Amino acid sequence: KQWYQRRVRGKKERFRVIIMVPVQQDGVLEEEVHIRSLIHWQYYTISRGGNSILEVLAKEFPEVDLSEYIVFCSLRTHALIEPYGFVTSQVYVHSKLMIVDDKVVILGSNNINDRSLLGDRDSEIALIVKNGTEKVSIQMDGKPYLADKFAHDLRVRLFREHLGVLHTDEVMHHSHADQILNSGRFYGQGSRNLGRNVNVSGDSF
Repeated sequence: KQWYQRRVRGKKERFRVIIMVPVQQDGVLEEEVHIRSLIHWQYYTISRGGNSILEVLAKEFPEVDLSEYIVFCSLRTHALIEPYGFVTSQVYVHSKLMIVDDKVVILGSNNINDRSLLGDRDSEIALIVKNGTEKVSIQMDGKPYLADKFAHDLRVRLFREHLGVLHTDEVMHHSHADQILNSGRFYGQGSRNLGRNVNVSGDSF
């Protein structure tokens, strides 16, 4: 909360926290009790129960539209398969990856469970990539910004993949990609599309 307060109230900075999570653990929701249990605790972490991330922030910053700063997303894919018609499935996000300000990349293997965190069960590994020698000049919040090339390229590539424009020539150039991916217009439209996509998926499949 102190970090949020410094950036939102103190510095009046515009920033985005975009969190990708699976829709659910692989399996059949109606048949798997442990999947429903995991979804329950996922909701309690994000938006329910009184002590979730969004509820705590909403109490601390009632005047702030949190959707302008933090959003939770999941990925799906779809295809036309004859003779069944259109089908869909989630893209199971299993990566443990954080990219901060196009300067720091944290990538690891551990899950948030006893197997990974007790220290005497599964072997895990993590790495931090920062302070690279290669830099790239971009726009951050409409201002000139010097980013680490590795972190920036990785974020832009992931955004392009998630948006389905990975192989589209018009967004291949870094500066143009950043204008699209970092603009308030993109973020606002993208947030609205998230809600519509959920409804369309539910109605169609």
